Amino acid sequence: MSVLDASMSGEWVFDPSHSRVGFSARHAMVTKVRGAFNEVDGRMYVDPDGPQNSTVEVRLAVASVDTRNGQRDDHLRSADFFDVETYPEIVFRSTSVDEVEDDTYMVVGDLSIRDVTKQVAIPITLVGVERDPMGNLRAGFEGTRRVDRRDFGLEWNVPLDTGGVLVSEKITLEFDISAVRTEDAAADGAVASEDADQVEGAEQADGAQQAEGAEQAEGAEQAGSDAETAADPTGAENAHAQGAEANAHAQGAEASDPATPATGVEALAQYERSAQHEGSAQVESDAPVAPQYDQRQPQPVPAQQPSPWEPPPGHQY
Repeated sequence: MSVLDASMSGEWVFDPSHSRVGFSARHAMVTKVRGAFNEVDGRMYVDPDGPQNSTVEVRLAVASVDTRNGQRDDHLRSADFFDVETYPEIVFRSTSVDEVEDDTYMVVGDLSIRDVTKQVAIPITLVGVERDPMGNLRAGFEGTRRVDRRDFGLEWNVPLDTGGVLVSEKITLEFDISAVRTEDAAADGAVASEDADQVEGAEQADGAQQAEGAEQAEGAEQAGSDAETAADPTGAENAHAQGAEANAHAQGAEASDPATPATGVEALAQYERSAQHEGSAQVESDAPVAPQYDQRQPQPVPAQQPSPWEPPPGHQY
């Protein structure tokens, strides 16, 4: 749809993310330098039945000028050109809107740059009107207009040896506007806010249910533990008695540990019993058998011989 009809009636605002207000100028008389203002604020009122009643207002933040060259941008912001410190905005306010042919309108208004205001006429074309995926009614406009920058006090220049100037005096203004009808934007914002509230409410309700369930489960577990203790009051006493019995058994085992060193007679008796047991499990051979001792008469243990590293009795070192 690209016809100004009743569906377009009402107020519209510029979408700065999809709108561009720029300019181009000749540099050294041989090429063009292009720039734009990155911060654009605009709104318009559309009356399809009487286009002359429609209005447009555009504001540009001069400090947002961007020509992709930082040094040049700083120069444009200085007093040689826009003097941002004193005049931070460029403003255009329409005084009349006339339809000159299908989808083409002549927008006349006051353009203020620095401390100068001049009337300019800008031809604007309605490119189309569509609903975007978000449900917003969106309209596109485009247009261009040449102005003399000296009319607005932008007179800085450098003469060239060939007779020309470094920056052309004629500047081409460029407009590519995407506007959204405010009723649709407000309705879309209200729906998004309502959806967010519903989601937040659902999350809070779910959190409360989870907390309540956890408290109930913890209470049931504690009640079960108390019931078991009440049903078997001797459980703790039985466990204590079993632990004492286990400790006594461990102490008895330590008292009868066979690893306890034996006396000389007991060691000999153990040796004899071990030898008899091993001998009964071996096959007979011609090898000599160790002499058997009479277990009824204990055999004397040989006297321990003195160590060669010990001094003889009575000797003093």
